[in-house]
Amino acid sequence: IPVEPLWWQSILMVYLLVSMSIIFYLIMSFMQLWKIYTRAKPVKDIETRELVNEIRALLGIKRRIKLVSSQEIDSPCVWGIIHPRVLIPQSSQEWSYEQKVSVFMHELGHVHRYDALSLFIVKISCAVFWFLPPVWWFAKKMARDSEMACDDLIYRLQDKQVQYAEHLLQIANHSTSGSGVVVSMSGDGIAGHSEIYQRIMAIL
Repeated sequence: IPVEPLWWQSILMVYLLVSMSIIFYLIMSFMQLWKIYTRAKPVKDIETRELVNEIRALLGIKRRIKLVSSQEIDSPCVWGIIHPRVLIPQSSQEWSYEQKVSVFMHELGHVHRYDALSLFIVKISCAVFWFLPPVWWFAKKMARDSEMACDDLIYRLQDKQVQYAEHLLQIANHSTSGSGVVVSMSGDGIAGHSEIYQRIMAIL
């Protein structure tokens, strides 16, 4: 039985509506992060900048890294493909030297692996093939595996694994994990088998 054109138009409209909604969400997320970056202040601490350059050389990163701090974020993050930027919270001034090593080793690991580019392609794929559940499963798994892979880089620094796990827990204590589970050091520690829990256990 031939299908009337009206059905095809309706299906196409639903497809475009969902795809454009996902793309719009990505654009708004980018704009929000860009606003935070424009209001952030460059890190002028010489010791911190030298540490970033040392880790950058250790990982073989040739691109220039821009390091800024902001009071609008609770945990460090990195973004940018050609010109990577590392955003750290303003509270990072209270971090110890070992904690800075752990944080920058992980964040620069994303730069070393070009995770920003690969995850961007995955997000665009989700917008195009949103009707395929395996695409969403792959996107979630890839994001989790990229975090685990950056955690593994800490093994390049001998005898730093336990300290890194402790610092990861301290940072997560003031934010939420990737799965939306709040990490708390009170009571039973980490609630459930959240992604942050899996990362710490893998390191240990």
